[in-house]
Amino acid sequence: MVQMGPVYLDPEATLEKQVKIAEESARKGATLVIFPECANPIYPIHPQGWTELVKFRESLASAAIPINSRTLKRLRELAKDLSIHIVTGFVEAGDSGMHNSAVLIGSNGAIVGVHRKTALTAHERLFMSLSEEADVGVFDTGLGRIGIAMCYEHFTHFSPGYIESLGRAGEQIHCALWVGPPWLEKVIEYSAKYVAIQNNTWVALACQVDPFDKGEQEKRLGFSVGYSFLGGSGVINPSGEYAAGPVFGEERVIYAEIEIPPPQDILPGEERLEKLKWLSEALKNLLNDFQQK
Repeated sequence: MVQMGPVYLDPEATLEKQVKIAEESARKGATLVIFPECANPIYPIHPQGWTELVKFRESLASAAIPINSRTLKRLRELAKDLSIHIVTGFVEAGDSGMHNSAVLIGSNGAIVGVHRKTALTAHERLFMSLSEEADVGVFDTGLGRIGIAMCYEHFTHFSPGYIESLGRAGEQIHCALWVGPPWLEKVIEYSAKYVAIQNNTWVALACQVDPFDKGEQEKRLGFSVGYSFLGGSGVINPSGEYAAGPVFGEERVIYAEIEIPPPQDILPGEERLEKLKWLSEALKNLLNDFQQK
């Protein structure tokens, strides 16, 4: 799991950052490298003022990445050269506008699948379009069946039935891609644990964190990005416990060894139901508090 921030609105520089991280991860034995939501070129911000908003939207559209771009071609070549699988979130330039997307690249360099976010939240709707196709996001690989969800797709009232569909499709590794603002710290943790227990799957949390040179990058852009990301990346086992992490406040790669297929019935039935009930109530309360604020 890669916890990082992009080089704001600079796809090429962000790509080089991803390449270095993937190469180092492969040297340390990683076979699946997972980057956060909107890892390239930036998570959509909400500048103050209409003029700034229009200017940012134009800049984002110029930096958005098509599926057949040189950027993804480079990642495909890298995956093949290193014999690794790569999952990365990115802002996709599509035929119907921009999408909040994630791509899964196989160790042969082929694109195994693309998942486009089914539940846009807050100001994402000012910049991005929903996918026009049914997009379940479970893909067969040599590592196992991989599912992908981003941010609020993990909640039923934003994306009804989506997480359950991943479980029914037999996901064995759930890639949970987030951006990670401070007020969502427990929401991210509890939702990941809920998915792990409900779908009997490993959950790989890959969250954005502020880049170490955030201040310098904002000077280059000419405005503040308007948010702060604290991270929270880690790996959660099917019983809802951390196997690695969580890590906060720094750009870092988190490593873990996992068992595929996941152990069956790792929790006794009554304990499983109790955990799911507690996590569901905790999430509901956290989200209600957040919406009231």
